[in-house]
Amino acid sequence: MVSRGDPVLHIIYPHRDRISCPDAIGHNLVEFFSKRVKVRAYELNEPRRIEPARGDVLLGHPSPAWWSPFRRCLGDARWSRRIAVFPFVHTDYRQCSFFDSMAPRCDEVLTITGHYWFSTAARSRYAHWVPRMKHLDLAIDRRHFPFVKTGFRKPGERRFLYIGHGAWMKNVPYLNRIAERRPNWTFAWIGETKSRHRHLQCLGSHDFSKEAARALVAEHDFLICTSTADANPTTILEAMSWGLIPVCTPTCGYDHEAGIPNIPLDDVDGAIEILERLQHLDEADLRQMQRHNLQRLQDHYNWERFCGQVSDSVFGTETAPMPRQSFTNALVLRAASMASPYAPFRYRSLQRSLRRRFLGTRR
Repeated sequence: MVSRGDPVLHIIYPHRDRISCPDAIGHNLVEFFSKRVKVRAYELNEPRRIEPARGDVLLGHPSPAWWSPFRRCLGDARWSRRIAVFPFVHTDYRQCSFFDSMAPRCDEVLTITGHYWFSTAARSRYAHWVPRMKHLDLAIDRRHFPFVKTGFRKPGERRFLYIGHGAWMKNVPYLNRIAERRPNWTFAWIGETKSRHRHLQCLGSHDFSKEAARALVAEHDFLICTSTADANPTTILEAMSWGLIPVCTPTCGYDHEAGIPNIPLDDVDGAIEILERLQHLDEADLRQMQRHNLQRLQDHYNWERFCGQVSDSVFGTETAPMPRQSFTNALVLRAASMASPYAPFRYRSLQRSLRRRFLGTRR
């Protein structure tokens, strides 16, 4: 283990003391490593260039922004290790293609992603990253999401809840189509939305550190997520901690989890069939799923395991060979990065960055 007299670990990640991601990730990493080595922490797109001492270690979330500190300092020869850590999906190229030019310069790529995405990465356009990739499941602190679901509603009257925003990858129109087929069931939505879906009960945004918000959650039985390309949503872990039963498409990242039933993607009939079974499942079975999920949080989806995995990579020594990709593959990913809503020259990205650079604001 590295002692306090050893080189500095530079962490680039949002790291405010908040229970929501991405800040929860950065905050826990800074707290974990600060007890072991000297740490310097930076914001994701802080407009500055890091000047490391020889032998320092870089751990950070890469960004599409040209002015981001990770991108600007990645090529510095003084680093002893360069570790990228960020959410990963491989079917929606708009989300991760920007990293392709940086991947060969990283010693390891820690992908915050579910089993579904990691197990199929070798058959994707990101297959050339795989030798340097490591699977990193997300985590939560259960103290921030106390158990509230002490009983389930009667069969046929159970309620479904979606928590999150309405961006394209969340696939909310699909959830609305499911809700349309079962108008006598309750499908509710907590989160910001600019569009209305007439079959979903929009409950607005709520602060889950407040008892009233958690009481609202407890009125529902299942958390439902229908994303097309979601790396590893923490709302599923939060729902497990509250005692709700998560239900999701495999493309939310979670599959092969006994306590998280999967519904098919964009197959309303198939989804309804599974939801009908859950609606009429014996309460004893639902309670068994609750117990299983709480055990999974205790054994695996926790910050000690998460930070320990990151530590193994940061203080490792190996860099696996990375094969070359085809010209066509590189061209596809390059085109996707330019067309992405996250491209740095897009109006909103550029506007946010100019505010940071000249006004010091973070909106």
